[in-house]
Amino acid sequence: MVQSVVVFMLAAFALALVAEPLARLMRLPYTTLLVVLGIGAGQLVEAFRIQTGLDYIVLTDVVLKVLLPVLIYEAAQAMDLAALRRHLVPVLLLVGPGFVIAMLVTAAVIAAFPFVELSWLAILILAALLSSTDPLAVTSQLRLLDAPKRLLVTVEGEGMLNDPAAIVLFTVLLALALSGTEPNTANVVLDFVRVAAGGALIGSAFGTVAWAVFRAVRNDLAKMLCTLATAYASFLTAEAVGMSGVFATLATSLLIDARVERRESPDFRASLGSLWQVLGYVASAVLFLLVGFAFTREMFAAHFLEMVVAIVAVLVARAVAVFGLLSLPLGDRAVRVPFLEQTVVVWGGLRGGVALALVLSLPLELHSWFTLQSMAYGVVLFTLLVQAPTLPWLLRRVLKG
Repeated sequence: MVQSVVVFMLAAFALALVAEPLARLMRLPYTTLLVVLGIGAGQLVEAFRIQTGLDYIVLTDVVLKVLLPVLIYEAAQAMDLAALRRHLVPVLLLVGPGFVIAMLVTAAVIAAFPFVELSWLAILILAALLSSTDPLAVTSQLRLLDAPKRLLVTVEGEGMLNDPAAIVLFTVLLALALSGTEPNTANVVLDFVRVAAGGALIGSAFGTVAWAVFRAVRNDLAKMLCTLATAYASFLTAEAVGMSGVFATLATSLLIDARVERRESPDFRASLGSLWQVLGYVASAVLFLLVGFAFTREMFAAHFLEMVVAIVAVLVARAVAVFGLLSLPLGDRAVRVPFLEQTVVVWGGLRGGVALALVLSLPLELHSWFTLQSMAYGVVLFTLLVQAPTLPWLLRRVLKG
């Protein structure tokens, strides 16, 4: 298995190197082309019946235990904390009530179609994992077009905090479904708070220890390696005791980054940022290739209509949550997101590797697991192959207007 994973990673790196110049030549988002290349590679493997040694369990472990800690830590490490504090209100609206509204509206729209034969709990599980947004393709385009800081921070901040919430809620609902327990709103909320808070406390403890190591050593390379070790250690420890590894890694990153920003030299901060930028780039490339690699034609053949319903539900829910909440009077005009920029937030609500990893982790014991997988995959493909390529056009129109 280890050999298969290593070979796959090397192939992924090679495809990622090819994708960069091709994306510029074809004027496509880099992430979109990576997905297309991943689909092509997956179809070749299937057509020639190549034994890769990688099943969905291995692929899910690669995403959830290898790539996800890097992506979460890098997203928090790259965040401008001062800008986040200034624009915290719209971010909290989207990751708090916005997350709940989007999830419930998604579930309600899906349930309104009688030919979607899913239980209410299964629909909630699907809605939870589809509430995870992937801001990578959006933020790269925002920086390229020199978009307003409030728009960039809103998209980045939502993505950074949204994924942990979606993962924890998905885990709680899935445990209920497998146990056969009737869902109770109070119990779901309490479990969510327990798992999230427990993860955050573990991450804070690891971050505090890591900072003590920072103060004890003088070697910058050792300090940078300490951040990498802490990202994985906090994640794996929290997961081992039944808490949220994602919240643990997020808390660790925010704690270390806040102190590094105040107490370390500009040269060290630049070097640390470069390290995590490289790690995040590699992890993102592999992740989007995996999105394409996991595609199967049977999903479309068996559940095309359900995929369309899921896409419509996600778009409607996103519009209701964003337009409904960001149109509220937020006090300071500097933090308000104008209506035209709200359209970017709506259309830029892409779904990516986290949603795919969660749906791939569904156990076969769960009834209708393949229907859920197909619907989620349809949404991921739509956001990456339709929304992502058209986003630059929308951004240019909005910024000109």
